[in-house]
Amino acid sequence: EILRSVGEHLKLSNCVLIKETSRGDLADIICEYAASEKDSVIESMQNIPKAELPFFDGREHIISANSMKTEEFRVFFEKMKLKAVVCFPMMQDNKIQMYLCFWERKNERIWSVEEEKFLNDVNFLDNILLLDSFEDNKKSILIIIPHLSKNFN
Repeated sequence: EILRSVGEHLKLSNCVLIKETSRGDLADIICEYAASEKDSVIESMQNIPKAELPFFDGREHIISANSMKTEEFRVFFEKMKLKAVVCFPMMQDNKIQMYLCFWERKNERIWSVEEEKFLNDVNFLDNILLLDSFEDNKKSILIIIPHLSKNFN
C-alpha cells in the first residue's frame, strides 16, 4: 500500500522492495508497485545475483537522469531501461538484507531536494514497519503518509 501511494504520488514507473535470499548471493523483488502491468519487473527479478545489483552495497543511492554513473550502474540502467533511481538499504536482523528502490523508467527525471527528503521519510517509515508488525502501529504509520506528502507539495 505504501509503495503504491508513493509511486502514484510521484508518478514513478516502479517502487520495489528487493530482499536477499537465504542463499545470501541472490536477491528477489518481494513487493512491487508498477505504474502499469507492462512496467512490472517482479517476475523477471527473481533469483538475481546480487553482483548484478550495483546498489546492493550497503549505501543509499540517488541517481538522476543527468548523473554520472559507474560502469556497473550504466550496465544495470541499460538492462532495466532505467532513467533515474533512489535506493535505500534496509536493516533486518542487524544487517542490510533489503533495498527499497524507487525507479523511473519512462521520463528523464532529475530528483529534487524535496523528492529526496520525501523518499527518505518513506524509507524511515518502512523501516519502522519492518521492525514493528503490530496492526495498530501499521495503521497509524499509514495515516502519516498523506501528511508527509502535504509538506512535499
